[in-house]
Amino acid sequence: MHLPDPAIPRLLLPGVLALLIAASVALPATAQDGATLTGRVLDAATGAPLPGANVFLAHTLRGTSTDSAGVYRITGVAPGAYELVVSVVGYQDQALPLDVRPADRLLTQDVRLAPAVYELDAVEVTARPPRRWRQRYAEFEALFLGPSPNAAQTEILNPYVLDFERSNLGNVLTATAAAPLQIENHALGYRLTFQLERFEWDRKARLLTYSGRPRFEEMTPQSPEEAARWAEARAQTYLGSFRHLLRALAQGRVEQEHFQMMEDFTRERTDIETDAYYVTDVIEVKPITRDDVLFPRETPGAFGLSFDGFLRVVYTQHRHDWRYRRDWKPDEQVSWLKMNTLLATIYEDGYLFPPGALQVHGAMADERVADLLPREYAPAPEDPDER
Repeated sequence: MHLPDPAIPRLLLPGVLALLIAASVALPATAQDGATLTGRVLDAATGAPLPGANVFLAHTLRGTSTDSAGVYRITGVAPGAYELVVSVVGYQDQALPLDVRPADRLLTQDVRLAPAVYELDAVEVTARPPRRWRQRYAEFEALFLGPSPNAAQTEILNPYVLDFERSNLGNVLTATAAAPLQIENHALGYRLTFQLERFEWDRKARLLTYSGRPRFEEMTPQSPEEAARWAEARAQTYLGSFRHLLRALAQGRVEQEHFQMMEDFTRERTDIETDAYYVTDVIEVKPITRDDVLFPRETPGAFGLSFDGFLRVVYTQHRHDWRYRRDWKPDEQVSWLKMNTLLATIYEDGYLFPPGALQVHGAMADERVADLLPREYAPAPEDPDER
């Protein structure tokens, strides 16, 4: 099955409509499980092999480089829907939709890359970036990495590949990257290679739109204490998140995972950063169940998602020891979901297709790049004695 290109995801700042970058969880982590994906990366014009090409499955830890014959091999691929991303210097990147079925053991996918065409502008060499660039980068970094405590321990190692423009009377900031962003997240213990496809911040509309394809690599802890800190931070980042909710929905564990869902008959919110965030905006709330919004699809392990209006989601467990907003109640976190398409698909591992199928308001919309976890991440089982 070949899937169309995903819709562009959007992320929300306070008071902003959002579509979250979709991700998923709980894939088998051992290379012995799952399918093997192999093939060759070739020059589209000459058919010559391209050694050293980067080949990875977006949002996962699964990736490799081609050998001298242009051959790649990725093992341990669990069933599900993916994007196979291929890149090499001097050629146009390519992202191919891929569907791995439970019976698949060996999949072959050759990729042909077209040479990149560059338009070279005049280059001004300076000892340090100009002040305007530094100001715009600081704004980009805060928006891109997000407001969570993880962002303070997350660093973009090659910011110099970024370029910025302002338009619409200075209200819209756009960013482009000449190469993938290299990111180290010392809060969660991951190194990311992030292919930025689009970044746009409309300050007047308070709307942030970005899209990209990250590859994850595990960082090596320097001590058992650091490994324990990473494990705890990953668990805290996952619990109550958008990804946690999708997985709970697909697996029929909404209540067990401490979520509550309600149909929320409310007006369109133009400013959720108010003291009326919880109560006075709500006209009527009706409790709903998983069966009200989800139904089985033809593909095993896939479910259709569809609902009208706003879906109010409350996570009743305290996720963080801090608040994103002044009006959050300490014992719950509230988000609102709204369909951006007529129908979406959720897989058992929590993968949402298309990624831009849902608008997200509230708590879950504050999740950004500093809070990303790879698809392989699975939380430890809950201890019954701690319930």
